[in-house]
Amino acid sequence: MEQTTPHIFPHSEQPVIYPSSSDRDGGDDTDAMIEGETALLALEQDARLVSEVETLLEAIPDAIFQFATNGELESYNIAAQTLWSRIFNEDPSAASSILQLWSERSQDLQGQSFTLETFPLARLLHGETLAGTQAATIRTFTFDGQELYLQLSGKPLFEQPGLLAGALLVVRDMTAPHQLRQDLEDTLVQRLLEQRQRQEREQRVEHLSSTLAEYAYVYDILPDGQLRHEWVSDTLINLLGYSLEELDTRSWNFIQLFHPDDLDEVAARIAAMHAGQDDEREWRIISKNGIIHWLHDSCHTVKDNSTGFIRMYGVVKVITERKEAEQQMWQLNQQLDVMFEAITDAIMVMGPEGKLLRMNSAARDLIDQIFSDPEFSQLSLPERMARLQMKDTTGQPLEFEQTPHYRVLQGEVLKSSNTADAVISTKDGRELILNISGAPIYTATKQLLGAVLILREVSSRYQQARRKQQALLTLLEMAEALAQLPDQSEQTAVHNSQEIATRLLELSCDLLESKIGCILTIEPESGRFQPLAVMGGTLSEQASMRTILAGLALNAFFDPHQLLVLQAGEAIQLDVAHSSSLAVLLTECGMKTVLVAPLSINDTYPGLICIDGSGIERSYPRHEAMMLLRAVGKLIALVIERERLMLARTAAETRAVSEREVNRQKDAFLSLASHELRTPLATIKASIQIARRRLKRIKDAANEDRDHERTTAIVQQITTLLDRGERQVTLEHRLINAILDVSYIHEESFALQPQLFNLCEVIQRVIATTLTEENTHPIVFEDARSEQGIAVIADLERIEQVVCNYLDNAIKYSPEHTPIRICVQLEDAMVRVAIQDRGPGIPYVEQKRIWQRFYQIPDRIIYSGVAGMGLGLYISQEIIRQHHGQVGVDSSKDSGSTFWFTLPVARR
Repeated sequence: MEQTTPHIFPHSEQPVIYPSSSDRDGGDDTDAMIEGETALLALEQDARLVSEVETLLEAIPDAIFQFATNGELESYNIAAQTLWSRIFNEDPSAASSILQLWSERSQDLQGQSFTLETFPLARLLHGETLAGTQAATIRTFTFDGQELYLQLSGKPLFEQPGLLAGALLVVRDMTAPHQLRQDLEDTLVQRLLEQRQRQEREQRVEHLSSTLAEYAYVYDILPDGQLRHEWVSDTLINLLGYSLEELDTRSWNFIQLFHPDDLDEVAARIAAMHAGQDDEREWRIISKNGIIHWLHDSCHTVKDNSTGFIRMYGVVKVITERKEAEQQMWQLNQQLDVMFEAITDAIMVMGPEGKLLRMNSAARDLIDQIFSDPEFSQLSLPERMARLQMKDTTGQPLEFEQTPHYRVLQGEVLKSSNTADAVISTKDGRELILNISGAPIYTATKQLLGAVLILREVSSRYQQARRKQQALLTLLEMAEALAQLPDQSEQTAVHNSQEIATRLLELSCDLLESKIGCILTIEPESGRFQPLAVMGGTLSEQASMRTILAGLALNAFFDPHQLLVLQAGEAIQLDVAHSSSLAVLLTECGMKTVLVAPLSINDTYPGLICIDGSGIERSYPRHEAMMLLRAVGKLIALVIERERLMLARTAAETRAVSEREVNRQKDAFLSLASHELRTPLATIKASIQIARRRLKRIKDAANEDRDHERTTAIVQQITTLLDRGERQVTLEHRLINAILDVSYIHEESFALQPQLFNLCEVIQRVIATTLTEENTHPIVFEDARSEQGIAVIADLERIEQVVCNYLDNAIKYSPEHTPIRICVQLEDAMVRVAIQDRGPGIPYVEQKRIWQRFYQIPDRIIYSGVAGMGLGLYISQEIIRQHHGQVGVDSSKDSGSTFWFTLPVARR
């Protein structure tokens, strides 16, 4: 059978060998002819024997594989090919590693996976024999998912003693479609047959024991109490392994030959012998080489009362194999009993008339759910069926002849697609849907012994299918509602949003079988509820619910942990009875238990959907209801978001059109105004400067005048007025320049003139200029690198303009005499300049708006100077942006503000 690739067991054809011519020439022709015919006959017999063996291998229904020592498949029969194809959907010869494939797909009966070393085939290849109780049963699956139970047995093959050549594996399929039922049938039939066979066997044993004496002995008990053998059969001596002398030496110590657990039996035998009574025992005896033998020992005692002499005639039968078989049968029965009780499906075994013979615990629990009568199981089959009142899944009552119990007793097998689904009612009014399979039980002579039924509750499967269908239909209706395109006008869009939300709320309540519910939107700033849709009760009750909910905020409903759960997009359950605040609010609305899901979209939830969940578990498991409600919440959020986006789009389009026109007009005005104003301002400023020079001449002449003091005072007053006018002109000049800068920025013609300079010197120059004007604020400049300086490449005048804007704002919006702090520090390749004041601070919502063009914070207090045009920060932001830096503000209420900007540091 040695082959390079695995094949199905071949039919060997032995060659016919004829005597060679040299053989004929070397000896007697007649002798050579006789020898050739004899050899030919022997070869034909051998070939016929091999053919018969191989034919037998192919005819055996068990799968037979032959493996080499390295695990490679050498040959197999047709049954093996069929089995392998069922499991792996391929021919065995195509498998690369049968041992690995099979071990990975298989488990033992306890559900533990095999390794390459523990798989039964590996044990065979290591020289272990798998036979009898050592045969292994594994659990595996076919390629299409069917479960198989296979019994693996076999023996290693040796070329010569001690040299392993391979292994022969026999695989038996223990999985019939009615495997469990067949096991139960076999158990019942086997028990009846075994009982009958045991009785017949015992009768035969008793008869044979009285007639045969294969193992026999004759012993005497002398009047002095000594034990002496008279005769012992050679077979018994060989079995025990002791010589007669060794047995005589032991005398009464022969009881040490018996198994310790059987010493009570030995004591009873000794008592019977002394009483002169016949005795029969089964016990274990330990031979000299340590082997334990089960013996059936029948003893006939003859006692001479006058002399006290006792003679015993004993006949012994070796019953080791029978006892081992009984032990295996007992263990098998125990395993079957444990399996029978452990099966979660209800199993009922009936007699031929339908009487219940046996049930497992699941069947007893099922009957307890239906009836409280302990005598129910003792009723006849028609009486039981009449009380069960079985119906089919459409609600139609089943006639007695249609019941599965009657059908299996009539010989019908209920399995696979032929199983029956029946509906029964429990004692508490619930309906159970049972899937019932079964088969009749026959004896070997096809006589009906009864039937076995397996009942599995599938109510949850039917309910789940119904729930899925209902949920699918509802979600489809919701999708249809979402598909309705709303009008783009604001008033109509709000109406459409409310109409669609109301429709979705109605569908949600119908789906979850709830009568009360509401959809709430949440105001972003205050967190207050705005009822979008309300359902349940009368119109007045709905109006009351709207009124109650409209005055509430998130914090009145939820604790911080619940708010975090909603923020994560999960649904929650609120028990009204355990929350005093909710009890006051929601009991008026008729709610007891509330299921709440966020209308979540893009990690936010602009609203909530609330459903009364008091009776939700009648229709759905609570976790399924929460999942459905969460899905509905997302759909409603889409409605709200869609309406918001459409309104925002419309508003944005309108605003964009108006802003473009306003900006066009504003830019035209600014360009015209700035150019028209610069010319007179330049003239005014020049005139003021000329007036100042002439006043200086007057002042010098007044020094020679006798009315010097009066003239000096007049000149000083005029000088003060001129200084003030000049400062105002400078301020107007700055405003005009700012307007021009905005125009340049808008026209994208804002040009820079970069150069290398020391940033700290620029800041110090701005501080010096500010201190010469009317300024009451002490200015503190902090620079850790003031001696070395910080070099930047930028437009010097524009950076000076940014520092001036920041410093002017700090002076303008902080109380007088409060210090202003300027800090310069390096951050990697950037320099950060920050100007901090002690003003009232800027609200967070305004911190982004202040960088917009012409924006000014409403009602902000100005401590010195006058309000600007809202251009300084806008221009500063654009200047720093074009220098590849950033701007920002850090501020909170009543803690002042820190305006900062960053610039790239010049590389050395």
